[in-house]
Amino acid sequence: MIYPGESSSASQEERAPEGDPGCAGKMGVKEDAAKLVCGNWIVVALNREGWRKFLKEAEAHSGL
Repeated sequence: MIYPGESSSASQEERAPEGDPGCAGKMGVKEDAAKLVCGNWIVVALNREGWRKFLKEAEAHSGL
């Protein structure tokens, strides 16, 4: 049941937090990392300098 003021049937607890890329966003990064031959993108993302380098490589890659 949708109550007045609710925009959808999903409750606040069921929705992803605002700004969270969710599963679809993470899959996109995973696919792009595979194209750039990046083994574990999560470990790279935890290192700021490594992540910047990864993003510059992705920027230069024509297929992304």
